[in-house]
Amino acid sequence: VEAGWMFRGGEQGLDASVEQSESANEDILMFFFQLDLATRVQCALNMEEYDIAKQLRNKLSEVRLFGH
Repeated sequence: VEAGWMFRGGEQGLDASVEQSESANEDILMFFFQLDLATRVQCALNMEEYDIAKQLRNKLSEVRLFGH
């Protein structure tokens, strides 16, 4: 009975909730992608792979620009 509660009432409220959820999911995905790139940069620096680190930093900058 309680599961049906979400689907009662105006569909417009449900649509807004879905849009907010999708937006939050995109933000979380972007955060993890940036975190992964930052980790790869640090690994490359630790292994003294400076060219790879530079390429990854450039990609991270692009991702950050796209995210904002």
